[in-house]
Amino acid sequence: MRCFIAVDLADMLKAKIAEVQQKIADKGMSIVKPDNLHVTLKFLGELDELKVNKVCHVLAGIKQAIFEISLSGLGVFPSYKNPKVAWVGIEGKELKDLTNLIEQLLAENGFPKEDREFNAHLTIARIKDASRDFYKKSDGLKDVKIGKQVVKEFSLKKSTLLPTGPVYENIRKFDLS
Repeated sequence: MRCFIAVDLADMLKAKIAEVQQKIADKGMSIVKPDNLHVTLKFLGELDELKVNKVCHVLAGIKQAIFEISLSGLGVFPSYKNPKVAWVGIEGKELKDLTNLIEQLLAENGFPKEDREFNAHLTIARIKDASRDFYKKSDGLKDVKIGKQVVKEFSLKKSTLLPTGPVYENIRKFDLS
């Protein structure tokens, strides 16, 4: 099964992000459904049941205090000249600390390490073809303030790709202490 580790968003933040998505919506993009909004900490790819159990064992041993993240600012990857992903920025040192800890512990247990440094963001849309309207709409949202959330848990999730879009299901949740 296709798996990743993520933090789910509070419904209040999802509603505020949906407002931003409506403001930038354009014919050349695919908006991420509110139920699918999450902060990916690590993408694991295809895992068999044995590896899923091993990941769960590793993640269950993580000890980190509850922390707060702040969502603000609209940006794109890889650049405004060639946008492919629209995102909202995420601030919170502890989120990066959690991601680094997950990365380290999984690497110690034989899972491949990420080649690039973690860049905290929330994907809100995928862009196939950006129109001039998108640039006009998004320009005024570069400093948008979405809100804050206390992070009390993270999840190992399963992703099923369907013609109508991905469906994400929790395999297991892990509480922060």
